[in-house]
Amino acid sequence: MGRPRDLINRLKDAGTWIGVIRNLWWLLGGIAIVVIIVWRYGFRDQQYGRILLETIAIVAAFGLGALAGSYASRRRASVGDYEWEFADYTYSFDPADVLRHEQSVKIRIKANRHNVQLFKNRYSWTGGGKCKVSLAGGSHKLLTEMPRDSNWKYYYVLLDHPLGKGSTTDIEIKYDLHDAEMSFQPLIAKNVVEPLKELTLRVVFPTDMRPSKAVGAEMARSHGPDDDWQIIKERTLEVHSTRSEVVYNIKTPVTGKRYQILWSWPAYPRVV
Repeated sequence: MGRPRDLINRLKDAGTWIGVIRNLWWLLGGIAIVVIIVWRYGFRDQQYGRILLETIAIVAAFGLGALAGSYASRRRASVGDYEWEFADYTYSFDPADVLRHEQSVKIRIKANRHNVQLFKNRYSWTGGGKCKVSLAGGSHKLLTEMPRDSNWKYYYVLLDHPLGKGSTTDIEIKYDLHDAEMSFQPLIAKNVVEPLKELTLRVVFPTDMRPSKAVGAEMARSHGPDDDWQIIKERTLEVHSTRSEVVYNIKTPVTGKRYQILWSWPAYPRVV
């Protein structure tokens, strides 16, 4: 059996279930009308009643077939080409120049269909300055970045070979960042927009610039006029005594939520 979380995520596909319920409602309504006719008139004439009962069977068979087809088509549309088996984000700072940052992301994806060839991802950064994206290791190929709006940049990774259904591959992405404008905000976050089984967020600090406090937070949309993110769960994270890092591990991240590490860092240089 699959994980309970996987079942819950499937049940949360509102578009699929709204369509299924609507079709089921029409099917039951049609059958109810035929049943009422049979009840009132069918038993007065056995031949007529038999015809109506056969009609019920035909309507029910046709309706159930249409219902199953609708559900299957919606499920195919809602399932992506792949799902994320795990994602490990590590954000670090150059001890010699704290304005120079690096983020390393290790991802394993599992194909939901045959012939999966492209991996799509995006990133957003609160800092101001140069950002270079590259692939570390492997023989995948990074395709041109595609800016969509002021906050997010999208890119594709062409896999070194097409994946068959159920097969996996690892992708490692590296971001070299220079916060020349000193606008970086002390947080890293992951918005879970595709199925993800396990997530790890990690921040490594210079040993002489450890934060005074770090928190791991789970966030959800407020569904208000501004559709802002709101913290629904949080916990204090310890700074490791020797590795000078904080780690936030989420075993069962929920699609549609945001997970992030926030910290207090008065030592970081900022524009006055």
